Amino acid sequence: MSAPAPGQGGAAVPSSRDSTGFEVPYELCTSAIAGIGVFATTPLARGTLLWRADSRSQVVHTEATLRERLASLSSTEAIELLEHVYCWEGEARGAHMPSLVLEVVGDGKYWNHSRTRQNTGSGGNHPDGDGEGRGDGVSSYALRDIEAGEELLDDYALYPTIPWFEALCEAHGAQSCTSVGKRFIAFVSVRHPKTKSYIH
Repeated sequence: MSAPAPGQGGAAVPSSRDSTGFEVPYELCTSAIAGIGVFATTPLARGTLLWRADSRSQVVHTEATLRERLASLSSTEAIELLEHVYCWEGEARGAHMPSLVLEVVGDGKYWNHSRTRQNTGSGGNHPDGDGEGRGDGVSSYALRDIEAGEELLDDYALYPTIPWFEALCEAHGAQSCTSVGKRFIAFVSVRHPKTKSYIH
């Protein structure tokens, strides 16, 4: 079964665009996966930098700064924020960094999840590995050649689960990207009894 063409049915696509961080042409369209999605408008070669993570394209939150930001938002705005961020933890310049939540500025927040059709990678997922001028460890790259009209999809299950962030999501009635990804892993592991193909 093929997905509907971009722009058909579903959620309302924002009338204005904020291309902060994007390094390639794209469009926002309704997605067969969920709500609004980001779609390539030109062919993109494997390894292409799609979205650059920097101080313009994301706001870095600790637990304290995220709680402060949430306190200034309505319930609807808080859910919108919590469902459009990603989690990060690890090393930077040889030092362990605290668990952080990264708020995406602009249209990058509409990047959708797919475990089985992932064609982009974040968090150092350059298809040829980071280093040697190939990746910065945090931006998004094409993991394979992507056709014009194809939705850009990332695997949310690859992001870390941060307990304090999951608790905030639960308290506000939001779904974190990692919980969406992890639920999807359990879901696709079920095979259709007759066709033996994965249900997704």
